[in-house]
Amino acid sequence: MRDLYINRDGYQYAKFCRISNFIKTSPSKASAGFNKIAKWVKGGVLMVIHIYVKVSIRQLIALTMLILSSALYAEYAIYAQVSADILWLAESGKNLKKGETLVKLDARLAQAKLDEAQATLNTRQIQFDDKKLLFGQIQQLFDNLVRSKRELDIARIDYQQAKYELEAQKNRVLQQQLWLDKYQILAPFDLQVKSAPSKRNVTNHYQPKVLLLVNPINNN
Repeated sequence: MRDLYINRDGYQYAKFCRISNFIKTSPSKASAGFNKIAKWVKGGVLMVIHIYVKVSIRQLIALTMLILSSALYAEYAIYAQVSADILWLAESGKNLKKGETLVKLDARLAQAKLDEAQATLNTRQIQFDDKKLLFGQIQQLFDNLVRSKRELDIARIDYQQAKYELEAQKNRVLQQQLWLDKYQILAPFDLQVKSAPSKRNVTNHYQPKVLLLVNPINNN
């Protein structure tokens, strides 16, 4: 069994490929060569091995069928990118369409942080609107020779600072929303839930664990 860790649709999952046997070649037989790149992650390091395989034409066809069969019955392990209590898991044997919910994690803390960021954004928006209005008024008074250049420069700096803080807070809200989305894992493709090693009301803290094992469904 080999683990190929992939990042897809915002979360990680692992593909397990099983090759039951290896094809042996005979030097006396006509043979054809082909290259294969093997990649996997071990200990956080991407390992890449370039392999040259020399097989007969018949063996090459058999090996191709074996690889296609392995891909057809591939098994994926679903992991979460965040630490939280597990609230809900799809049931074993259930078929799901792409985009349907696989896992729900306790997102109350992430939701609270998003609400806090949104409240700060509302405050930044009000401050920006006030500074923008004041800058416009002082600009008009300056044009009418009522306000000094120094007053105009101060108003411009305050306006630009408020604009910067508003944009920065918008980015924080977006980041918190993206983080909140990680607490619900959606099916990356049509699949069937094979098994659920983890249980509901169990934590996923400190060390990522396999939440579900799934098999892709070929609709063709």
